[in-house]
Amino acid sequence: MASDPIQEVYESITQPGRIVELMEKLGRRLDAESAFLFTSHSETAPEAILLGQNMDPAVVKDFASYWAQEDVWAAAARAQGLMQRGVVVVDEDLLSKQRLRQSRFYNEFSKNAGMDSMLGTILFDGQEPGGDIPFTNLCWYRPAGKHPFSKGDKQLLKTLLPHLQQGLKLQWQMQRMRLNDLAAGYAGVGPPLASIVLDWGGRIASCNARAEALLAGSRALLRCKDGHLLALGQQSSPSLAEALARCRATRHAVRMLVREEGSGELFRATLNALPADAETHFGIFGRPCCLLLIELPRDDMRETLQLYSQLYNLTAAELEVLTGLVNGLSAEQVAQLKDRSIATVRTQVRSLLAKTGSERQADLLRTVARLG
Repeated sequence: MASDPIQEVYESITQPGRIVELMEKLGRRLDAESAFLFTSHSETAPEAILLGQNMDPAVVKDFASYWAQEDVWAAAARAQGLMQRGVVVVDEDLLSKQRLRQSRFYNEFSKNAGMDSMLGTILFDGQEPGGDIPFTNLCWYRPAGKHPFSKGDKQLLKTLLPHLQQGLKLQWQMQRMRLNDLAAGYAGVGPPLASIVLDWGGRIASCNARAEALLAGSRALLRCKDGHLLALGQQSSPSLAEALARCRATRHAVRMLVREEGSGELFRATLNALPADAETHFGIFGRPCCLLLIELPRDDMRETLQLYSQLYNLTAAELEVLTGLVNGLSAEQVAQLKDRSIATVRTQVRSLLAKTGSERQADLLRTVARLG
């Protein structure tokens, strides 16, 4: 087992079919014997997915077809308002052992399935900007006779949580790129992606059609010389050299913010290590390298946003804020880009919600994403 569980996360997500193996590796660290990963259906994945680790296939089938609806832990989490992104709980945070053992769920299903104690988290609650990641939760279990999960187990999962979220988001993006022919046009929700495989010296090994367009100068985002990527945009945080060094040293994903030269527009990017001599979503590489993903604005959104602005009588400033949010920026990043105070941007967000009749920012972004 690798000494760094965070490295295990990022090594697994770049390789197809490794999620169950990752659940098992992390389960050993948590002294858990089994796990479930559930992903609901979405606009990009019409079928819900239930992955069981160290679970009899019949148990997985029974849980998916019936017992998931009778899950007393899930019912208690919903009743307590805990079905939210980033929540981490153990079973006794939700209900007592006595109540659990009085339930049909326990006596007719979970006891025999080895699910006496539970440690779980909501990775995504279906409210991601752009709407491209559905509700996803992950739970580990211990059977009767083993000690219950502890505060230390919760803390370890909280430490791993942002990396699990980032890793699964990267895998979702990579799978979407593999399934959709982005060269022929974008078909789906969420931002289109430019992907570039680099060696650790910045030499470009391969790229997709959207990255080729960037290299040809469609936007001022990539600075190259003699087949090497030298920098991203006018400026990036961290710099490309810093990101490559950090990713190579830690094998962790590095998130970046890139300012385009000329327009000053901000783009999100991620650098992730790829293993050598192993099948990845982008092929097999004979030496260690890394993957750069750049989130691009959707081409079909510009006209939609203009029409939306006219329909709801948005000001130019409100339209700029909405455009930034749709492209995945936070309110803080919009304020930085537009040289406004965060208080001003938050006031403009409240005005957007009031004018469009949206209760929450996530509702507004989902509506606009569907229109696009």
